[in-house]
Amino acid sequence: MQHRRLGKTDLKVSAVALGALEIGAKYGIGEECGQVPTHEEASELMLAAIDAGVTLFDTAGIYGLSEKRIGALPKPARDQLTLTTKLNITKGDDGKWLDYATHRPFDSIRQCIDHQVRRSLHNLNVEVIDVMQLHGLPDEAIHDEVTQSLVAHVDAGRIRFLGAYCGGDAIPRLVDSGAYSTVQLAYNMLDQREREAGLKLAEQHDLGVLIRIPLALGILADKVERLDEQRRQRFSTWLDALRQRLPKGMTVPEAALRFILSAPVVGSTLCGTRRPAHIRENAAAGDGEPLPRDILDWLHGLAARN
Repeated sequence: MQHRRLGKTDLKVSAVALGALEIGAKYGIGEECGQVPTHEEASELMLAAIDAGVTLFDTAGIYGLSEKRIGALPKPARDQLTLTTKLNITKGDDGKWLDYATHRPFDSIRQCIDHQVRRSLHNLNVEVIDVMQLHGLPDEAIHDEVTQSLVAHVDAGRIRFLGAYCGGDAIPRLVDSGAYSTVQLAYNMLDQREREAGLKLAEQHDLGVLIRIPLALGILADKVERLDEQRRQRFSTWLDALRQRLPKGMTVPEAALRFILSAPVVGSTLCGTRRPAHIRENAAAGDGEPLPRDILDWLHGLAARN
């Protein structure tokens, strides 16, 4: 497993990370959709990821049991990990600020953030969170107050770095605040919009980059049956053309991950799964070998034309 620098944090993280939504909440594709894995199944998956060289787990307070299950890992295993999690700032109809995971109301933004930070620390069973991310940026009217509340936890030693789950258009606001060190962007073979916006801006400002949705919600894992007939036909044709170009033995999911990791600014790409075999296969794509240049150029050319 290649380890890469996560921007200005200088954290070294595995090129492939575990996106830990599926270990704690009802989420998935096909027959697994709507099922929460057992504690034993979740533990097996996490230990398989660690054994495969994965050192970054990404979770969130709203991901059901995910944080608690990571926190229940044996300490020697947990100590190997960089843990990134998320919190939400939501205003209820009554004007109070809500912890979105529990819908508990608070009178102030600071109280709401304090509660979520301390809950994540407790759930993850750690004294400090490596990266706490805003799960979407708040309205500009409250952005400064949200940031100040988070910075107070950085100053108190509860959080190492701040980040945001957002789009590239939010990066200027993050940079202007001077408080944020990472961004989590949606980017994959089929959706390359962040290549010219998010990735370039992040590199310019030395922001650490985590990539979500690397397999395009399963389409790049051959889950085209979840699409309508017109889109299924379109993507099936595209996938066939891609397969014809891939080196012998390379699967589409492997190519999709190598495509993302061909961008030097990317620190890690988040792979969500419930199956140990899948995380082992995904981790193998993080060995540092880029996608062949001719295939990369073909994919970038397709994006330019679409």
